[in-house]
Amino acid sequence: ASGFRTRCIVIMPDKASIAYFATLFGVTAATLYLVPPVEQEACKELSFSTFFSGSSNLKGMAKEFLECGEAYKADNPVSAIVLYSVLYTAFLAASVPGCTTMLSVLSGALWHPAISILLITINSSTGGLCAYYLSHLMLRETVTKRFPSLFTKLSLLVEKRS
Repeated sequence: ASGFRTRCIVIMPDKASIAYFATLFGVTAATLYLVPPVEQEACKELSFSTFFSGSSNLKGMAKEFLECGEAYKADNPVSAIVLYSVLYTAFLAASVPGCTTMLSVLSGALWHPAISILLITINSSTGGLCAYYLSHLMLRETVTKRFPSLFTKLSLLVEKRS
C-alpha cells in the first residue's frame, strides 16, 4: 500500500567465521586471564562504571586512569604491553568506535613516543587485517548474491591487474 519494500539481509556465519570469532575471543580472554591483576592503590577506586558514568570531571577521571596505568606499567611492564596490544587489536577488529583513539592517546601517555608509534602501528595493522578478514568471511557471499554484476566486474579487474 505504501510502496515501500523492506529487505532483510540475513548473514549466516560459516565454520570459518565461527572459528575466527572463537580464536579472537579466546586469545583476548586468555590474555585477560593470564595478565597479573591490578593491585595498585592508584587503581582501587576505578571501575568501568566510573568511566561510563558521564562525570563532568573528565580531567580528574583521565588523571586517575593515567595514574593507574602508570602504576601497573611500573610493576608489570611486559604484561602492560601485551594487555594493551590485545585490547587494541580486539577493539579494532570488532570495529568498536572511539576505543582505538582513546587507546592511542593512552599509549602516548604511558610510553615513550617511539614505543607508542611502534605499538599503534603494529596493533592498528593487525586489527585492521582482522576486521577486513572478518568482513570477507561474513559478507562475501551476501555481496556476491546481492550485486553479481558489480562483483563480476571487480573480479575481472583484479584478475587483469594481477
